[in-house]
Amino acid sequence: MDDSGNKMQSAKKLLQVFSLLSEGAIPRKALRATILKEIGADTEVAVDEALELLCSLAFIEVSGMDDARYYRVHRLVTWCAAQVPFGISRQVIAEVAFTLMDEFPLDTYNIIQRRSEGGMFIVLAQGLCNRQERIIGEDRIMRLNLKLGEYLCQTRSHIKAERCLRICYEYYTIAASASPEVANCHILLGNSLHAQGKYREAMKHYREANQLRRKHFGKEHPLTLDVVNDIAYLLHDAGENQTALTLLLQTHERRLKSRDDGWPVGSESVQTMSCIAAVYKSLCQDAKSCEWYTKALKEGIEINGYDHPLTLDLMMGLVESLKRLGKQKEAKAVFGQAAEAIGKAEQLDGLNDSRGIEPNGSLSFLLEGAFPQITNIFGPKDNSTIDFMNTIAIAKMDEGLYIPALEWFDKAYNLSCDTNNSESRTTLDIAHNMSFAYSSLGDYEKAIELIDVVYKGLRIILGDDHAHVLSTVYQRAGYLIEDGQCLEALCLLNQLNKKKVMHGEKLSMSMASINASLGRAYQQLGDHALALKQFKLVNEECKRLEPSSKLAVDTQQNLADTYLCLKRPREAIELYTQVLRLRGDADDEVKVLNAESKLGRALHMEGKQKEGLERVQKALDGLQRLGMPQDSMPVVAALADFTAIQQSPWFLPRRLLHLDRRWTD
Repeated sequence: MDDSGNKMQSAKKLLQVFSLLSEGAIPRKALRATILKEIGADTEVAVDEALELLCSLAFIEVSGMDDARYYRVHRLVTWCAAQVPFGISRQVIAEVAFTLMDEFPLDTYNIIQRRSEGGMFIVLAQGLCNRQERIIGEDRIMRLNLKLGEYLCQTRSHIKAERCLRICYEYYTIAASASPEVANCHILLGNSLHAQGKYREAMKHYREANQLRRKHFGKEHPLTLDVVNDIAYLLHDAGENQTALTLLLQTHERRLKSRDDGWPVGSESVQTMSCIAAVYKSLCQDAKSCEWYTKALKEGIEINGYDHPLTLDLMMGLVESLKRLGKQKEAKAVFGQAAEAIGKAEQLDGLNDSRGIEPNGSLSFLLEGAFPQITNIFGPKDNSTIDFMNTIAIAKMDEGLYIPALEWFDKAYNLSCDTNNSESRTTLDIAHNMSFAYSSLGDYEKAIELIDVVYKGLRIILGDDHAHVLSTVYQRAGYLIEDGQCLEALCLLNQLNKKKVMHGEKLSMSMASINASLGRAYQQLGDHALALKQFKLVNEECKRLEPSSKLAVDTQQNLADTYLCLKRPREAIELYTQVLRLRGDADDEVKVLNAESKLGRALHMEGKQKEGLERVQKALDGLQRLGMPQDSMPVVAALADFTAIQQSPWFLPRRLLHLDRRWTD
């Protein structure tokens, strides 16, 4: 047979392979000659010639260029190809199709510019598994199902992953198989259950996997350490922080030893360090948390790049810990470096648009730019898309842009309710974040409503005494105080004090945090002397532990507010000035402006009316620049400070009218 005849035969057989993979696009890099030699295309040139012939006959269409090419087959062509014999058995065609999926290049699944290949794999693998039971052996189908479940876990589609992996688990259980796939199945099913808050069942699968891995590889092998890492992080999520920390530190030491023994460095090491940092954060050891987040972030960037979801998670964790330590400028620098690095990534079409990228641009700006591409890759209802929306909202909230943050949170919340359900951990986490945004705007009624939803949902999943459940009680108490419902808040805080004594490290807030909230409750109730005593106790504790922490700065501002209520402006001025110095221009700008306004009021009480008025005016101008609504709590408070300063009866109505026009324009 001449060359043209060979090309035609290869093209016909390749079309039959395509007919089994008809559900979606097929990337060129997945069509490897080493696999397609079974149908006569034994070189990359031969594969390209067969593809060109099929394109010229309009049987398939191509998109993209060079290595980024991918191919689609028309449904009618697919149906015809499946009916016509081309001199080769369907068994061989099925073997080729499954091998293509087995060796599908997924090693870069989490890099944004390459994630589309993973999306293609999910569609192709699902279609292949659904239609090939009579052609190919069940064991082969289960291997592909397992790989499909792995990818669904990694893209955080945990409900879909659980369905897929339970099929594998039942198959391997009935078959009593001892293959390595059994341990993988236990781990992946444990991951999907863990992410949904089904801790008891997840732990059962992790322990099974650990026994199998230790038996096959030994307890020091990196694959065994991966399972120990999963067990430790589940213990952390279950509130057993000290036990989790001990396991994680041991795992990290063993990973370092395995590097010395020649094992390659991978994301697993970064994941372990990330877990250690998260546990230290839960134990309120923010300095240690920052240390581990910094190590993990550095290594994560080297291995995965800035646009990897784990890198983004590490960035958020580091920024939160830095802010709790009062290191606002360092926190801002983390985002600035990320913005500059991501902005230079030429493959991110969504980022390099006509708006341009400033080296110190905000992270939320960059994430918004990448969002259209994320949606195109995964679709609008995929968990990866929802997770990305939540990340954008958190970044905006961190920048003080609460109204845009709420818009993103609201979209993410509604999508999560549709995709998962209203009681899923993903949905509840978004609702928790939304409550913070509403409280920052002074809408405490809505914040309380949301935190109640979170509390009820987490109680069902985790139980009454879980750290996350108790943290929501603490948040609810804080919202109640700001809403003026202080007696109910005092009851909740006293209950938490007892829980703290009973459960110790399981509570993710410190005793100082609880006492600070008690001080705010006494302040709202008008018992300023008792509030002052409480805040002084907290202040002394903060000086002993972390003098520049977020709690320490917030406590100093609470002290200043109390001195203002007690008509002791000199002490208030000293503390407000110190707070503004500590907060700087990198902190939450709404808090900075609130301190500015209160300082103006204290200066007025000290007889410095002009300087006081200028301070309050500066605060109002700043709040207007941030787009804060006129009826939001920060604006109402600043207007109250302005009103307190004005003494001339004829001047006040005109001045307030002027302010009203400015805010409504």
